[in-house]
Amino acid sequence: MPPEWRDQGAEAEAVAALLDLLRQNGFDMSGAAVSQSFQGTSYAATLAAAEADMLSWGEQFDVLAEFDGLMNKLVEEQRRQQFRALQTKGLSELSNAEREQYLQLLQRGKTTVQG
Repeated sequence: MPPEWRDQGAEAEAVAALLDLLRQNGFDMSGAAVSQSFQGTSYAATLAAAEADMLSWGEQFDVLAEFDGLMNKLVEEQRRQQFRALQTKGLSELSNAEREQYLQLLQRGKTTVQG
């Protein structure tokens, strides 16, 4: 699982497990094969719920745009959590590396708000 997905919950873990499975199989698996692979695992319920949601999407649904939006939300939430943790520590208590990280997170936040 990518480090930035840690502590993001069961959905992030399920997506990471799904990506790993697909990678191992050359991204060439049917939905039934994916479901069978996760049957009885801790990810089964999460993936079954996602599969049920997908049935209602329709043909016009843009999967890539949806995935991109979800990834952006995960990354932004991680940025906010890191930023809050550094603010809680207090600017005067930050190491040089933490100050640099704080400034980078602050700049990314401005870009996110403006962009």
